Amino acid sequence: MNPAQAGVDFDLEKIKQQEARRTAAMKVISVAFDKVEQDYRVENSANGRVMFYHNLVHTKNVVSSARKIAERAIENGTIEDNAGVLAEIAAAFHDVEQRRGSGVNEEESVRLAQNEMTKENVFSSRDAEKVKNMILATIVSFAGGNMKQSATDDYLTKILADADLSSLGQPPEVYWASAQSLLKEIKNTDAPTLKDQLDWARGQIIFLSNHEFYTDEAKELFPHKEENIEFAKEQVRKLEAEFAKMN
Repeated sequence: MNPAQAGVDFDLEKIKQQEARRTAAMKVISVAFDKVEQDYRVENSANGRVMFYHNLVHTKNVVSSARKIAERAIENGTIEDNAGVLAEIAAAFHDVEQRRGSGVNEEESVRLAQNEMTKENVFSSRDAEKVKNMILATIVSFAGGNMKQSATDDYLTKILADADLSSLGQPPEVYWASAQSLLKEIKNTDAPTLKDQLDWARGQIIFLSNHEFYTDEAKELFPHKEENIEFAKEQVRKLEAEFAKMN
């Protein structure tokens, strides 16, 4: 076999491997989607909470954002070609368990993701470890009123953390709809009080102002954060005016 033919065969084999990983990833991701849809429909409840935010809509949005960030990172040479599907798997499973509490939820989500990955014959133990680290990066903690994610020096964990909060940098109508869904979930009602809405809008200004995307790719893909700060300020002004009329 001449060197040129060997190169062609190598490229074909690489393409086949990538296609096999993509096909397997779609199967694994579909399991996550089905579970989230079954367990966390808005009309269902988890621990007595209505899942206005942590439902299939959010999961699919995070998968889409993870895909976009990963594709851009691959183009930039920041991550390996085969890491994109792992980011999508991690995104699909990152909120698949929502009933056990922060930290424990993510550990169980890792277990479920890795269990599905082992059913396929294309993912290595290293792949499973990467998915684990990405899911754990979405664990949040609070200090001094600020929220902190758990991304590490591993760039893939930063991709997942950014994907999870990508709505902060999406256009105002997308960002605000997402923020309102989270408020409804926290308050466990589809009609938060005017006071709750006002407090939430004020908190959003602080949250947006303190937040920074980890990756350059996310900053490029989701550039509307400053616009959203101004939008939140406008909502505060409107809500303050409404609140003043009532008091």
